[in-house]
Amino acid sequence: MTQATLPARPNLDFLKKLAKRRLRSMRASPASAKAKLADAQLAVARDHGFASWRKLRAHVIAATAAVKDEAFDPQLAAQAAVREMERAWAESFAVAESLALIETYADPKKLANEATKNLAVMLHWGHTRGARWLLEHGADPNRIVPQYGNSALHEAVLRRVSDPTLKLLLRHGGDPTIRNKQGFTALQLARMSDQRGPNRPCPTGRDGAPGSPEKVKAAARILAILQSKPSGKSKKGGRR
Repeated sequence: MTQATLPARPNLDFLKKLAKRRLRSMRASPASAKAKLADAQLAVARDHGFASWRKLRAHVIAATAAVKDEAFDPQLAAQAAVREMERAWAESFAVAESLALIETYADPKKLANEATKNLAVMLHWGHTRGARWLLEHGADPNRIVPQYGNSALHEAVLRRVSDPTLKLLLRHGGDPTIRNKQGFTALQLARMSDQRGPNRPCPTGRDGAPGSPEKVKAAARILAILQSKPSGKSKKGGRR
C-alpha cells in the first residue's frame, strides 16, 4: 500500500474525520466489526508513516503552530510542543512522543522559560510526572509564576508531594527560604500545612482534618526534607 503524505499545512480536524471514516469502513467488514476508534486512528497514523496516533497528533500540532510565512520555524514548533505538554499532563496522558521534537529544535533559554511555567502549573494541579525532565531542561524551581503567585517548590509543599519529588526540586536548586507573592517561604508553608486554610482544600482528600495526626506527620515529613537542604541564595536566584 502506498504511504500517504501529509500536506505542508496538516489539519488535525481533517485527520480526525478521516479516522472516523476509516472506522465506519472497518466496521463494515465482518473481520473488523468490533473495531474501535483507536484502531482506526492507528491505521490512519500508519498510513502517514507514524507508529501511533499520538506521534501523528504531536507532529501535526507542532507543525501547524510552527508554519510562519510558508516556512517551518523549529523554535515555534518546540514551543508549541511544550505548551501541548501542559495540556496533556493536566489530562494525565503520556506525551513522551513530543520530547524528541522539543529537544531537537528548542532554544535552551526559551525551553527553560516554558519548562519553568509548566513545572509550577503541573505541581499546582497535583501532577508530578515529567518534573524530572522539565528540571533537567532548565525549569527554575524558585521562580515565582504570576498565575498562582508561587514557585514550583511552594506548589510542591502546598500539594504535599512525595519525598522523591521534593528532594528532586531541592537537588535542582530549590530554595525553601524564597518568599512567594504572599510573603511566605516554603518552610513557613510546610509549618502551616497541618492546618487547612479557608481556600486551601485538602489536595488528596485522604490526609485527615486540620490538626489531625496525618497532617502533623505530613508537615513534619516535609519540614525534615526542606531543612536538610542548606539555606542560602539559590544558583538560579528568585524572589526572597
